[in-house]
Amino acid sequence: MGFMQLLKAEWNFLSLEAPIFSWIAAVFLLVLPFYSLVRLYIRSRAEISGFSSVTSGVEDLQKNNTIRPGRGLSGAAYDTFSQVFTLPALQSAWNNFKSRIIRRTNPDGDDEFWSSENSDTSFDENTLIDLRFNKQMHASVPGIVTGVGLFFTFLAILVALMDVHINAQTKRFEGMEMLLQGLSGKFISSVAALVYCF
Repeated sequence: MGFMQLLKAEWNFLSLEAPIFSWIAAVFLLVLPFYSLVRLYIRSRAEISGFSSVTSGVEDLQKNNTIRPGRGLSGAAYDTFSQVFTLPALQSAWNNFKSRIIRRTNPDGDDEFWSSENSDTSFDENTLIDLRFNKQMHASVPGIVTGVGLFFTFLAILVALMDVHINAQTKRFEGMEMLLQGLSGKFISSVAALVYCF
């Protein structure tokens, strides 16, 4: 079977006739988003678990280290605080926050640590969640699905149009019946892509 015959080969499923490559693309466009959503769910559960452990560590630090008014965090407490933020998801935010910490010597000669700005600046939602997940495949899935769906839709229409020609004797188009007859099947990949949007 030649390449063109392979492109023109069709499957009929539930009275819907479409090129074989459109059916394959439709299956791919249904499986890819599902796989991405499952992967995102598993990843988010792991992230939530890590954030919970860090939250518990910070709460324990607050209970065990009472800071007097006008005093900063002790060196020992700061070291313990640093160890709480070893989670990879928080490493970038912690490094950003750490660069804004000021070390001062108290009247007793011990080092104290002060923050020059609110921790919300470094540990905001954009830093902790959006940037991490947008770097992954999940953010590009809608674009991939839409692009692939449209590509295979127009490819199916293009292949169908190859049989449309003008008869030199009758000066009429031929092959239009076959194009219109299977036109609904040509959009199967676009419909599969739209399923993800809903």
